Amino acid sequence: FNSLEVWMHASPTIKPQYADIIDLGFIGSSKNSKYTLQTDIFYKWLYNQIAYKYHAEMLINKYVEGEIRQGNGWAYGFEISLSKETGKLRGQLGYTYSRSFMKVNEINNGEYFPSTTDKPHNFVANILFQARPRWLISGNYQISSGNPVTTPTSFYYYRGYQVPVYSEQNNDRLPVYQRFDFSTTIRLN
Repeated sequence: FNSLEVWMHASPTIKPQYADIIDLGFIGSSKNSKYTLQTDIFYKWLYNQIAYKYHAEMLINKYVEGEIRQGNGWAYGFEISLSKETGKLRGQLGYTYSRSFMKVNEINNGEYFPSTTDKPHNFVANILFQARPRWLISGNYQISSGNPVTTPTSFYYYRGYQVPVYSEQNNDRLPVYQRFDFSTTIRLN
């Protein structure tokens, strides 16, 4: 885990990241166009993805390119959403299931591991209510899987210091993420 991510441009030592994707989707509306259903299923091949070597020194390091490692990965998933765009009550419900994995030779013993963007479940609900012609009330709710994180699996003591032992890259997850936003808008003119 790095508390600081450094964004860098491609260079002779850092190849540009790119991906190939296959996506199959469907969009359909009800007879009166009141409801719209959209689904997608996808698969991605990821190339030259960025990772940091173990114990990377990112702060005040003019040779930060030496801390970066690159590898390949893959991702897949599906999305489904239902929306209503007419009437006083409008909104959208959406669910995404997606997985993302990377393989970098110098990390995790060259084995695949969940990438930092691997969040399998994501649910979103957006509701809008037009209470009066100039008064709009809205609420947004999101809940998703926690981000992958590398945690120690054991510890040992060396010369009075506790030293963590890590068995795998991104072997754990942060708690489930959720949020609710509420707003009201009143137009004065």
